[in-house]
Amino acid sequence: MSELSAKQPWEDLNDRYSPSRRKRLKRRRKHREQQQSRAPPLSLDERRSQALLSFDGLRLFGISYSRGHLYRLIKAGKFPRPVKLGENRVAFVRNDIVAWIDALKRAA
Repeated sequence: MSELSAKQPWEDLNDRYSPSRRKRLKRRRKHREQQQSRAPPLSLDERRSQALLSFDGLRLFGISYSRGHLYRLIKAGKFPRPVKLGENRVAFVRNDIVAWIDALKRAA
């Protein structure tokens, strides 16, 4: 491998700029690379579909089951599994709840 190909992109700046200027240039380059590698922003509909609902949020969809009953349904595979957010916190993905409600409507 040649010496030139083994160099990092900012190493060619060592001869031309002061250390503080090189540091700023490296930071800018890193930020630019991160911006380019990010996924495109989600639309409002996509953000809403990925929204998380707490147990109280389920009530907005007309689901007024107790926590115990919901956990029994989850264990039986009859209700969408929640996403664990922390040690003592769970939430449900909005899309999963909407799909579950639609499936109930179709079955009725």
